[in-house]
Parts: sequence; C-alpha cells; structure tokens
Amino acid sequence: MYDENGDYARIDGEWGFHLQQENKGFGYLSVSFDDYKSVQSQCEDKGMVAHPGDNRYSSWYVFQVKMPSGHSAFTQGVYSVIVPIDFHL
Repeated sequence: MYDENGDYARIDGEWGFHLQQENKGFGYLSVSFDDYKSVQSQCEDKGMVAHPGDNRYSSWYVFQVKMPSGHSAFTQGVYSVIVPIDFHL
C-alpha cells in the first residue's frame, strides 16, 4: 500500500518469527489493533488484505494484532514459509 506521496505506507511494529513445525515458520509484524484497523480499512477499500513488508522484493508476512484485551491474533493472509538459517534442534 502506498501513501499520498506514492511511498510505501509506514506502520510501526515489532518484527517476529512464529515457529510452526520443527524447523519452519513464518514472519510477522506485531502491531496495535488501532494501527492494524487503520491500514486494513484502506486495503479493504481496494478489495485487498493488508500485509507487512520491508520492500517490494520482501517475502510474504502477516500481522500479529495486539488486542485491547491483551490477547493477540494473526491476521488472514498469505505468508512465506521460512526455514531459519541458524535454527538448530
């Protein structure tokens, strides 16, 4: 998603990695509910789902949304399965 100047839209958050299986997982950006709601509403207007990324060649990530109740949840979306290089069992 782009801002009014044509630059990538910015959202503050903390990058993380969720381990799904023994040595595979996916990346996410943890953000507040209000920040996610703002960016997702702009994407919905275009029939899209918000995804975080650090550049146009980025892997696919999802958001982890921190709810006001203190719980968190991953958003819908496509994500790249990642095997960390330094992962050891």
